[in-house]
Amino acid sequence: MASIALARGMLRLADHNVIVKRLAAVETLGETTAIFTDKTGTLTENQLTLKTVDFPGIRMDVEWENGNHEPRFKNSKQTEAEINADDERLKRFFEIAVLCNDANLETPQEAAEEVHPNGEASTNGTGDPLDQALLRFGSEYNGDLYKKLRDQRRLDEEPFDSEDMVMGTIYEIDGKVMLLCKGAPEAILQRCTRMLNGQGNAGFTDEDRERWIDRNEELSEEGLRVIAVAFQELNRAPDDHKDVEEDLMHELTFLGLTGFIDPPRETVKEAVNTCHQAGISVEMLTGDHPGTARNIARQVNLVDEQNDQALRGSRPQ
Repeated sequence: MASIALARGMLRLADHNVIVKRLAAVETLGETTAIFTDKTGTLTENQLTLKTVDFPGIRMDVEWENGNHEPRFKNSKQTEAEINADDERLKRFFEIAVLCNDANLETPQEAAEEVHPNGEASTNGTGDPLDQALLRFGSEYNGDLYKKLRDQRRLDEEPFDSEDMVMGTIYEIDGKVMLLCKGAPEAILQRCTRMLNGQGNAGFTDEDRERWIDRNEELSEEGLRVIAVAFQELNRAPDDHKDVEEDLMHELTFLGLTGFIDPPRETVKEAVNTCHQAGISVEMLTGDHPGTARNIARQVNLVDEQNDQALRGSRPQ
């Protein structure tokens, strides 16, 4: 009787285009009470798009013009200041986006043909999706400068890893040796002693650091994946025996936070609802910020406003 019941289950699954090769798999499915799933690329599209840059003194939202694929900066309602192409903050951000980056696009022209009008990532290119999103922004915002910077020779680097949560590269730009950095906001902020605002370099106090940590929480709660960017002008190119992360990535100048959107897959909400109707709980496991995870979880009906607890695990020592 058990075999007949399992066979009937196989036939019912086949009606929904699910092919099961072993009877035991149907039994396993029938006993499933919980599903643990990743977020990025499973619940979401894994197609990151730059949506906001939050510099000291000004937050600018990035809008992708329909029809011509060009990113435009629009002043956020939360700030009153304006920014122009000559602003040093924007100049440094462009350099970090293009040069503190290990991804590749085809060429600026080919990339332009592949970017969707709303700025969504194309499937072309290699490397981390976040790095691809930064390159895509750079190639579209200023293609000539993008090409000029991409032709620069990298003097040294600190690749991103999950322990330090930071990446740094060193280039000579316009006669200046620049250390360009990006990474998790907490990791970058603790390495900063100055910040760049509309008036130039300024001090960076513990209160400033706490304020930007809180700002990271706010942006994450908006559903954005957030990274911090910083830089330092070096006196000269580093010696071969220097370690970029240990010896140089300190006393940085904080530039700001950047937010990326990674929309949920269209079919996920229906699949989650089906699981709930079948009595199966669905839990999300992700390395992203809890605020970002909660936002996506609410969008796909994993949780609601009254039940959206996120638990953060600690890294083993």
